[in-house]
Amino acid sequence: MGTGQTHRTQRAVTPRLRAALVLALALLPALACGWLSAGYQFNNPVREAVYRYERDARGKADELVIQFNRTEPRVKFEGQNENGGRTVWLFDLAVKEYFALLPPDRTFLYVQSPQYNADYTQAEVKVYRGSNGSYHGRELTLAHQNNGAWTVTADTELPPN
Repeated sequence: MGTGQTHRTQRAVTPRLRAALVLALALLPALACGWLSAGYQFNNPVREAVYRYERDARGKADELVIQFNRTEPRVKFEGQNENGGRTVWLFDLAVKEYFALLPPDRTFLYVQSPQYNADYTQAEVKVYRGSNGSYHGRELTLAHQNNGAWTVTADTELPPN
């Protein structure tokens, strides 16, 4: 009798172990791609705060252009498609080609990827606005508030390139 009980117990453990291994294997890509990192989780809330700030401070643009990584989700920001505007999500390699083909009468707001301090309480984002082949840049500094929101705390004009 003792041998039969041991055999049944081993079979009962095997599905649990198998489930744990499947879960662990499913989490590996998330860890490898940075999906669970604080920066990855904060990128879109930071971009949304930048967009709201820019829209309130300097007005709307025809095109909202966002630099992002292939593994990041794309989200819709409130008010971004007002008056026929559109949002363009670009990888680093596509930026030059996109702006080379942009019609001269279209205005744009280009939001680059956020850069964070070591404890993810502050982010810096470079933004560029322009039309007709000319543009100007700004560096926005954002602070992570206790309520989870991001707020622009500094707005510095970048020197022309």
